[in-house]
Amino acid sequence: MLALELEAIKDGLLESIINNKNHPARQNLIWQNCYFEKLRRRKVTIPCASYAENAPLSLDPHILEYLEEYIFLPANLKEAYRCQAKKE
Repeated sequence: MLALELEAIKDGLLESIINNKNHPARQNLIWQNCYFEKLRRRKVTIPCASYAENAPLSLDPHILEYLEEYIFLPANLKEAYRCQAKKE
């Protein structure tokens, strides 16, 4: 089955665009694509942007009584946050 899939890919639309050097969409398809570059890169840097934040309930477990009016929390989770609030 893989041979049939590869045969279908060989004559695909994207492949025909990449093979036609005068097609207007070709440059946008292969832009920054290391496989189709003339010069091979030795190193590629991938930007890694991440953002993390602690949940407000874990930062201040005393707000549990207010949150219970608006959101559902399982009983075991409520008990854990109440214990944490007592420790503080």
